[in-house]
Amino acid sequence: MSGFYNVRLGISPINWINNDMDDLGDFYEAEAVLADMRELGFSGTEMSRKFPEDPEALKRLLARYGLVLSGAWVTVQFSSGWEREEDFARYESHIQFLRSMGSDYAVVCDGGMSGTGKAGLAIRKKRSFPSR
Repeated sequence: MSGFYNVRLGISPINWINNDMDDLGDFYEAEAVLADMRELGFSGTEMSRKFPEDPEALKRLLARYGLVLSGAWVTVQFSSGWEREEDFARYESHIQFLRSMGSDYAVVCDGGMSGTGKAGLAIRKKRSFPSR
């Protein structure tokens, strides 16, 4: 993408394929999504469940469409304290994957205390609402 500003835009495949709900967008193939991204003028994409997880295979696939991996989402539970060591290990693995892809950004969400998973279950059980 060229223009007045030196800006490259990336997009998330979640606009086509939902990573959390397999039935939303599952009919899309990775190649069709990447072709759409290229046609729309994007130069980067976030990771998708439909993309290969092997860095070399993913680089080859993205290169066919003139795209790079601009980032990838990871949910951690750092604030809740649940499975802290496993989360740090998963986070480190995520960062290594991004480095191997040449990505400069990690999209990180602390899901601790979010109402999902083990921490969320504990919160829902303890939640009480004042009566009016």
